[in-house]
Amino acid sequence: MTPPDRAQRRERPSQRTMQDKHTRKTLDHIADLFLTGTAPAAPTPTPTPDDDQVSLGGFDAAPPAMGASWSESSGPFRLPPKVAAQHPRRDEHEQDPLLHLTNEPVSEQQSLDERPDEDDVSKARPVNIQAVFVGNLPGFGLSWLTQYAWWLAHSAGPVGVLHVTDDDALALDVVAPNRATLDRLTPNGDQASEGDLIDTMHDLTRSGDTAITNWLIHLPMSTAPGVLSKTLDINQWTMLCGVDDAAIVATYLWLKQLGMADRLGATRRVGLMVMGSDDAKARAAATNLNKATRNFLRTPVELIGTLARMTPVIRKHIGRFPACEELWQRTLAFLEDLAVGVGAGDDHDEVVEPAPIEFHAEPQSAPLEALTAAYESPDEPEPYAFDDELLPLLGESQAGQAPVPEPPITRGVVPPKPAQRATLEPAAASVPPRMPTQTEPREHAWANTSHDAPMLAQFIAGCTPIEARCPRQSGAMLAVDAAGRLHLMQHVQTADGAGNDAAAQQAQCNAVVDLLDACDWAREHLSVLGLTLPHQTGLTLDTQCEPIVHLFTHHARCAVDLVNRMGPVVQLHLLQPVRLGDVTRWVCNDLN
Repeated sequence: MTPPDRAQRRERPSQRTMQDKHTRKTLDHIADLFLTGTAPAAPTPTPTPDDDQVSLGGFDAAPPAMGASWSESSGPFRLPPKVAAQHPRRDEHEQDPLLHLTNEPVSEQQSLDERPDEDDVSKARPVNIQAVFVGNLPGFGLSWLTQYAWWLAHSAGPVGVLHVTDDDALALDVVAPNRATLDRLTPNGDQASEGDLIDTMHDLTRSGDTAITNWLIHLPMSTAPGVLSKTLDINQWTMLCGVDDAAIVATYLWLKQLGMADRLGATRRVGLMVMGSDDAKARAAATNLNKATRNFLRTPVELIGTLARMTPVIRKHIGRFPACEELWQRTLAFLEDLAVGVGAGDDHDEVVEPAPIEFHAEPQSAPLEALTAAYESPDEPEPYAFDDELLPLLGESQAGQAPVPEPPITRGVVPPKPAQRATLEPAAASVPPRMPTQTEPREHAWANTSHDAPMLAQFIAGCTPIEARCPRQSGAMLAVDAAGRLHLMQHVQTADGAGNDAAAQQAQCNAVVDLLDACDWAREHLSVLGLTLPHQTGLTLDTQCEPIVHLFTHHARCAVDLVNRMGPVVQLHLLQPVRLGDVTRWVCNDLN
């Protein structure tokens, strides 16, 4: 290598360093001019010798020779990559007035400070007020309510959840899509006054971009007059339920109670939110529910959406407010004024559905005019017609099946034959003795074959059967106990065997629907039923007590899950025939 080459090689690093400094300084001036404010930015640090390899990695060509410029060098010039900062840079001018571009001419009298008030931001979205009922759901039902609020919050912003407790107190929660929104809220505590609720709700609706426009009023599914009146005060109802038979039946019964007491009719909006299931089952449940409720609900049940599983939710408890009827009226008036104030008019109760989930279900099985005409028709339904309309609740597979004939019902108490008692004595002697602590099951000898139906009233302590029957459900037997309370009973008989579990469960669901329908009929005719009691018994029917429903079955494995989901609405009894020689006796045990 010649001496000139060695000199040029020694000068190249210093020239490259000088040009790097010049380039960085130029870029800093450009950034100060276009990307920041008036204050100059800090100079970009010069990389250390150890970082030369990293910073030079952005150059595709070798440095130019001595005396050559960057524009004359071969290859493109690329800036070295900058290391990403750990935290985003905070804009020093974040609080400065915003500049809004518009095509409209600005008046001379209009000032730049005349910007829209933050209170008017909430007016851009319609206010949605829903009465939400939590039906039969997998796991803890109240958790699914928070999931529904979270589902709405992702598309409509923060959601306010107002819980009406059993003692008519009010509790307020807020569900938001991000934690920053909730951090700005100050809880009132559980000892807040009445005025704090209205003030808090006013502040929540005037929070700028995070203003709450969706309000969920959680009401208990109770027939108490106070709860029913609160439900009728709200124009939109939303049911949260699953897709199993017990959930659909419970939803049907609750909607029926609301529909019978409703006077608005078609102006109502009824929504269905299915939890713990997929879209196909949700559409089928909505379709079946519409077919069953068309006689008393003059508006279709709209499928809002579905949630297959729970996800983490961001929620904040604001406070609990004392029970007071005046507080409820003030709260309701505030929400109504809020809805009218946004200019939503008749459409203020429109459901804001999240965009990612779309449903094209067709739950309405008849035009709305036909449903209204059927509801207003004064004619009494034909026998078993109501049962045919309830069959879709339990699946489309039952629609084409013929009704199973009920076993003959023998009215009156038939005493056992003496010959039967004589044949039972030797068999009873062969039964092993029980321990003193073992409970003796209630049993009753009835007939010499297992095909005869037992008198169900004898298995309920203190009950006396009556001859009255429901015209729509003749298979349901009626009885009155010593306290004057009405009992409705029905026996489900299905074939034994492991392969008949599905058929047994379906028959039990049908029987529950029949019993609840008969219970509704009996509740409406308690005064008339009191006239059919035998005079020699001295019993009187208490019209203030709610009737009790009993289901007798010998297939307990399938019935336990159904009754557990429905709670104390139905009393379940295990009724099994026991053969002793040529004689059949019935053994009854209470399961719940």
